Amino acid sequence: MNNELLNSLNNKESEESILASLISEPGRIEDLFIKPEFMTVQANRETLRAIIELTENGHKIDLVTIMNFVSENKGYDVQALKEKIVELFNLNELEQQ
Repeated sequence: MNNELLNSLNNKESEESILASLISEPGRIEDLFIKPEFMTVQANRETLRAIIELTENGHKIDLVTIMNFVSENKGYDVQALKEKIVELFNLNELEQQ
């Protein structure tokens, strides 16, 4: 991945846009070469990790599935991550209008 793309990811809005896109079209995750460590916001990194793991295990990507995943897995800041996920689902709904 080139430095220009990495630098463009270094802002909250870009990261959230990518995550919202993955929530609406989880199949696109295979088209992206973005790793959680490229995200600068911790909750965004954890959300991307959750989406990747759920997708790899064949789970549907939706609000309930992601919330259950983060609640069951230690190591996540569950409250911050739940707030981030709800924010992303709201962003996704606004983008679809």
